[in-house]
Amino acid sequence: MLDIFVLEDDKYRLKWFKTAFSGANLKCVTTVKQAKKELSKQDYYMIFLDHDLGGEIFVDTSREDTGTALVKHIVEKGIQRNATIIVHSQNPPAAEGMCSLLKANNYCAKQIPFTSLYSSIITYKKEQ
Repeated sequence: MLDIFVLEDDKYRLKWFKTAFSGANLKCVTTVKQAKKELSKQDYYMIFLDHDLGGEIFVDTSREDTGTALVKHIVEKGIQRNATIIVHSQNPPAAEGMCSLLKANNYCAKQIPFTSLYSSIITYKKEQ
């Protein structure tokens, strides 16, 4: 069973992740503090990261309660090196920055906004 990690605060998106990856060992958290703790405990096959948390949108990347802060932590600690990291934030500048930092440190990272992620997995499931 695949171990998949999700940082997301929106309850509807969390429900979607739980449905889309129902066959996986899925760990979902809603805060950076929880994410740092969980990502230090276990290695994951795939990690999905949001940037804007706490119900806010277009949050400044310098804040400590964002996906950017988590990416900085991942890079500084050198953790989750074997994971594929998908940044699904709908905040384009923040998502680009998160991916750039991960890639600059040799992580496998891709920026896929949630709306595109949602569409591609729904299409894939229908085709099977």
